Amino acid sequence: HMTAGENILYAQRVRRRLRRDGSLLSSLVESLGIHHILERGVAHLSGGERQRVALARAIFSGSQVLILDEPLSSLHEGLRRELWFVLRDLAQTYRLALLVVTHDLEEAFFLGDEITILLGGRIRQQGEKADVLTKPQSVEVARFMGIRNLFAMENIAAQDDCLIGRCPGLQQILRIRKPTRQSDGSGPNVVKGQSYVGVRPEDVVLYRSHPPIETTNLFQGVVMANYETRRNATVLIQPQHSPLRLECSLPMHGVRSLELAQGDLIHFRLPEDKLFLLEDS
Repeated sequence: HMTAGENILYAQRVRRRLRRDGSLLSSLVESLGIHHILERGVAHLSGGERQRVALARAIFSGSQVLILDEPLSSLHEGLRRELWFVLRDLAQTYRLALLVVTHDLEEAFFLGDEITILLGGRIRQQGEKADVLTKPQSVEVARFMGIRNLFAMENIAAQDDCLIGRCPGLQQILRIRKPTRQSDGSGPNVVKGQSYVGVRPEDVVLYRSHPPIETTNLFQGVVMANYETRRNATVLIQPQHSPLRLECSLPMHGVRSLELAQGDLIHFRLPEDKLFLLEDS
């Protein structure tokens, strides 16, 4: 039966900190934009307002570490994204460490500096978010991250600063920039046998006609489908002489400028520095 303001103050009472820090409270109220709801009963708050009050209460308790378990999962996208910025600002302003549990990859990469991926109750990969995003260490992790462009690769051999191997699914020879170790010192095992190669859909480069410059990993394929979403378009390409489907993600203006239609013949490139080697799961 407490008001929002009483709910926030209750945090110090629970921790037996009876001194009320008025300046901290005022700062939190202003940062979270909740001044107008302090006298309102908690039962009459919206989902977003309740989350803001809960954040104020947690910080007002004096905690320097906040553990947030799916904190925004029940909110609509617009409010959820708004609170991403609020959380980042709060962490910086009050020097907080955030441990966020979420199934939303975009949320994880927005809020986190380091990412840990748990699958089946086990840590499958952890490290700086740039490493996790661009260098998944296994097929299982790559699939969890929504990467479907995963192909078996065999007869891998080193040549200068690249690795060269045959991709039976694409029926092509691929060149891959030699992988570097991640920030934690880990990386895929490169063996002279079968491994896997992957590429994120946004890293596939499309050309309406043959590019004027010589380049590697350039192939032809047929546009099988084009699916538009609010932010981008997903183009499915079937490489020539291959049963596989390659997924390519483009911004809306990009796909419109290419004027793609189902059945069109198109050139696509898999950049050497965007391909990554994977361990089988």
